[in-house]
Amino acid sequence: MKLFEIPMIVTSLVGLCFLTGLDTPAVRADFRFGKRVNLGPTVNSPQGDGIPIISPDGLELYFGSNRPGGCGDWDIWMSKRASMEDPWGPPVNLGPGTNSASWEYPTSVSYDGLTLYFVAQAGTQADMYMATRPARDAPWGPRVNLGPVLNRPDGGGGDALSGADVGGIISPDDLELFFASHRPGAMSADIYVTTRATPADPWGPPVNLGPPIKHFRS
Repeated sequence: MKLFEIPMIVTSLVGLCFLTGLDTPAVRADFRFGKRVNLGPTVNSPQGDGIPIISPDGLELYFGSNRPGGCGDWDIWMSKRASMEDPWGPPVNLGPGTNSASWEYPTSVSYDGLTLYFVAQAGTQADMYMATRPARDAPWGPRVNLGPVLNRPDGGGGDALSGADVGGIISPDDLELFFASHRPGAMSADIYVTTRATPADPWGPPVNLGPPIKHFRS
């Protein structure tokens, strides 16, 4: 897996998670998105900006960027707006508690807006992390590696993404976490899911979604 493949994987996982939502609406064959709109110079920079995710309430936009003012390489930045009709405000860096001198990309935010999931370089591999906050107006706490049950403990060897565990797309009920992995038993960068009985319980061993789900080829 190459670094530029992360956007494709994250986007596909987001779509899969939406399909598992509790109140998924019926599919409309006649639905079409409107024309794309550039978010403009308030959000975008002359440097790289990408892999955006939006909070469930639509008021926070998280994305990766290598713009100046970060902690190093690609960091996670956030832009806010007061309502769905208001423009996005100037992005702020989530700071050294979440970001590091290596790269980070956001992947999803829990339904209550209090847990941020993201992927980051961890030595010779990519691991999934999370950060929490006690309230929507509070800063994010220090990052926490999701641990060896979810992340590959051996690193896989080779480049930074050869043993990658990337994604961390949380379901609306906080009980399923989807991600992609090259771990043993995968056909390529396969999609896995880990589940838990309640949000207070630990995540269980990941399960490969199997050949019915199209896998990524690196």
